[in-house]
Amino acid sequence: MIKFAVWTIAFFLCTHMLLAQRPLDFQACLELANSRNLNVKQAVLNKQRAESQLNVARYAFSPSLNGQFGYTFNFGLNIDPVRNVIGRETRQIGNIGLNTQWVLFDGWQNFNNLKRTELNLQAETENIESIKNDLTLNVAQAYLQVLVNEELKRVAQQQLSLTDKQVKRTEELVKSGILPDVNLQEIQAQYYREQQNLVLAENNLDIARVQLANLLMLNDFEDLQIKPLPADIPLNDYSTYSPSGIYREAAENNPTLKTAQLREAVSEYEVKQALGTRFPLIALVAGISTNYANSVPNIKGNENVTIPIGITQDGVPVFTTISQPVIDSERPIKPFNAQVVDNINEFLGISIQIPLWSRYQISNTVNNARINLELSRLNYTQAQISFYQNIQQAHAQFLASKAGLDAATKAEMAAKTAYENAEQRFNNGLLDQVQLETFKINFSNAQSQRIRAQYEYILRSKIIEFLLTNNITL
Repeated sequence: MIKFAVWTIAFFLCTHMLLAQRPLDFQACLELANSRNLNVKQAVLNKQRAESQLNVARYAFSPSLNGQFGYTFNFGLNIDPVRNVIGRETRQIGNIGLNTQWVLFDGWQNFNNLKRTELNLQAETENIESIKNDLTLNVAQAYLQVLVNEELKRVAQQQLSLTDKQVKRTEELVKSGILPDVNLQEIQAQYYREQQNLVLAENNLDIARVQLANLLMLNDFEDLQIKPLPADIPLNDYSTYSPSGIYREAAENNPTLKTAQLREAVSEYEVKQALGTRFPLIALVAGISTNYANSVPNIKGNENVTIPIGITQDGVPVFTTISQPVIDSERPIKPFNAQVVDNINEFLGISIQIPLWSRYQISNTVNNARINLELSRLNYTQAQISFYQNIQQAHAQFLASKAGLDAATKAEMAAKTAYENAEQRFNNGLLDQVQLETFKINFSNAQSQRIRAQYEYILRSKIIEFLLTNNITL
């Protein structure tokens, strides 16, 4: 227990040091999440359990072999199992045996159970991939959200820095009498508002890091640093794709649909297995056993004994000679080993069990299996509908994000040009501070909107890529 605690502490310390030393890219975050996620671990355990169930189903075709050993003290009226004698003497009785049963026919229950467990193992394997897929999308969204908030924080810092320079410049102009005090008050108020914007951006960044750290099962989100996206990140234009075309291509590799389809097949074999309980069970049975009793005398031989059996009419006694066993005086009870060898009993036969009346257990089992089959079919249909609806939504969101990015990029360029022109006019005394701040705020908002639109477009493009390939490259 102490060693386990030491290794656990060492593991978390090493993880903490690695996170503090280098920023993580998306692939590293995804590997960390997959290795720690509890749902993934549970799915892996379910797969291991399915593997054990499959082994049980395979060995069900082999004969069973059971051994037995017993030793009892009998009081009162009892039967000597060796001599088959009833008496009230106290006896010590032992028995040893082996028996086997080999099922020859069971209504194909073992066969259907084997097929069921094979499909169930495939379903659990696909379920692991399905859970990993959901986790991948969540990590990708959280990862991009951190990058978005980092960019928004950078924009807020830039705006605050520009405003700070304007405050200092305005202070000089006020001191020299060129501008009135009200201009300084206005720019200082703007400076404090942008300080608030920076605090808000920092809080949003912390929240995004917490969400990503939770997916990675990390305690200290402050040490979590991630790499920015490469400049040449591959993005595909899915504008020409249709939701139905994406569905036809994605449905073949989607693990969620495969899991639902396999579970339907599992339920079909459960029905077949349940129906097999209505057939007779035919098995080949065999066994060997032996007994021991401490009441069996140890006979070492026979001796002839002459005993009277009557008299004649003349009064002459009549004798006869009989042979009777001689009990060993030193060991009056037959030894255990000798009894085990002498009392061996062997049998070989056919056993047939015919279900006549099961108190409706068989019928209810079959009905429940059929209900489960209908439920699994509905689940598969629901999975198909949900998957297609998700594709429709993802495609619509991609188109909206593409149009939004185009509009946000144009708006940013226009706001930047307007702000630069306004700044020149302000320096030439053609605009006042309030008018300049209006152009500046518009430019800052346009920057933020373009950043959000850019990452939104990346996310929506990668979601469709993931639906088609079950893989995300960031």
